[in-house]
Amino acid sequence: MTTDFHTWHVSSTQTNPIADGKSQATAFNRIQQALDAAQAGDTVLIHGGVYPEFLTLNIRGTADKPIRIVADRVAENHVIVTGANPAIRSKTQSWECVHEDKLLYRTPLRHRPTRVLADHVDLLAYPTVDDLKAFTFLKSNYPGHEHGFAFDPNQNMLYVRLRADKRYNTSTNPNDLSMAVSPKPGVGKYGNEPSGQTFQNLLIPYDGSAHVIIDGITFETPGIAAVFTEADDVVVRNCWFYGCRTGVGGPRERDPQKTANRVTVEHCLYTQFPTYMDEKDTIEREKAVNIQREGSYQHLMHWQRKGNYPNGDGVGRPWGYEVGLTLCMGRDWVVKNNYIHDAFEGISASGISWSRNARIMNNRFERICDNAVESENHAFNLTVAGNLIIDCFEPFSWQPLDGGPLPGPMYIYNNIVWQTPQTTALWNLAGNWPGLLKIGGKTHYWAKVSDTPITLEIPGGLWLFNNTMIRQRGRIFTWLNDANWPISNVHVVNNHIITWRLVPSASLDRITVMHMDHNLVQASDPIDGDQVDTHLAKAAGKHGQWISTPGVPASWSNLDTRGITPMTRQAITEAGLPTDIPFAQRIGASELNIQAGPQVDQAR
Repeated sequence: MTTDFHTWHVSSTQTNPIADGKSQATAFNRIQQALDAAQAGDTVLIHGGVYPEFLTLNIRGTADKPIRIVADRVAENHVIVTGANPAIRSKTQSWECVHEDKLLYRTPLRHRPTRVLADHVDLLAYPTVDDLKAFTFLKSNYPGHEHGFAFDPNQNMLYVRLRADKRYNTSTNPNDLSMAVSPKPGVGKYGNEPSGQTFQNLLIPYDGSAHVIIDGITFETPGIAAVFTEADDVVVRNCWFYGCRTGVGGPRERDPQKTANRVTVEHCLYTQFPTYMDEKDTIEREKAVNIQREGSYQHLMHWQRKGNYPNGDGVGRPWGYEVGLTLCMGRDWVVKNNYIHDAFEGISASGISWSRNARIMNNRFERICDNAVESENHAFNLTVAGNLIIDCFEPFSWQPLDGGPLPGPMYIYNNIVWQTPQTTALWNLAGNWPGLLKIGGKTHYWAKVSDTPITLEIPGGLWLFNNTMIRQRGRIFTWLNDANWPISNVHVVNNHIITWRLVPSASLDRITVMHMDHNLVQASDPIDGDQVDTHLAKAAGKHGQWISTPGVPASWSNLDTRGITPMTRQAITEAGLPTDIPFAQRIGASELNIQAGPQVDQAR
């Protein structure tokens, strides 16, 4: 084996019959050719173009000789690795208009795709063509979005409708756009388990260390994941993920010896645009009618993309959006400096359930329909720090649904949570009071933990400290347990919190065993004549400060926290916080300097 390091060139436009990959002039025209030629220490340099390939990396690098799979320039859509149906994407297969008034088009297809994009606009999956025609989930009379797709298995036809107002696309005719139609999802209850080549854009299929760096690529419409690794020691950076159920995933295993470990995902962009704006439109359009309907599901008007919603008669969980940037994280994953926007989830239970020592740091989460970071069902030693979270329904979640071991310890610190006036108005219209922290679960889930009611102690504790959290329409906790199942080992200290409620009124007797102190808590501006929730004073604690005069600052910067003595390092250590966890003797978060998303215009 040679010890020389090579750069293998790939160009989708290359037609040179003498293609040995050793220069751009003689580049391979498929990435897989370069992956098959590469050895430890080599670089696969991909020049601009569209690459309709499902890739497999079968060789390993080493710690001092990693394999680099990189775009020749870091730029969005410069190098696209796509799992989309090639005939549809290249427009060699056209769309037939079958209903001009409804702008309904169809094209032949033999499977229900996971995702359909129209110029990277993510379309809602409807269960049937009739649902698509009505923009409604007809079985439950539940409102949908004004663009989407449906698959007819009897005709083997894919149908689409684009927005009539052309808000996101330049045309209502899919023949005029770049249509990316994905393969089918994976197997298993949630469709997250691969069983073939089309479930990922890039597969690393072996155990042990890979020592590979993937950099600068736009990934598009795989069945499950852009990058799926069974191997350890993988870095994915400066990548874009469009039409991906998840960006980077590993095998679904609870045994840390069988998971993908030491994976870093950094400076990437993950989006399901326009998921958030779709829910906003639906709430504004349907609220007056839906709020009068029976069934609590009708009052949650933003869950069209859960897959099983409403009432279990949606398209199914394998087509749902409750995944997020990562899937099945193993041990020692680092997720940092990413931009996650207009998505249903940021980091979900599907991504984090059996993780160990995961660090979610310095990311920007924006316009998230559900949670920024979940800990369920079993995350161990989870750190969520230094993140900027804007317009997220409920930023943090501790909601184990699968028995023990319960998730913990969980460290949430130095994050900034902000709700814009537009989103305040949205949740006011919808009648929702989302919490900063969703905690607990319905009683039947705890039967997997104990036969009789007990105090549920979070292993190692849930520590919420040094955060600045401002949301006018909302509450601190969405508390899901009943009074017979209290939750202990929860510490809320040294935070600056401005919101309107403490917990739902029915939960006021359920938070007695929590440790809340040294917080600066202020009521936000009233909405529709509501009275100030004086129970918020409990969150300030004995040594904190409660400001009952309502007020919302113009931004999260330069807030006045004078007049309150923060908890000390010694005191928090005595309460049980490990000494290696950063803790500041101040109120609220520090100013964040986040460089989120791909670092563009880096030429190789």
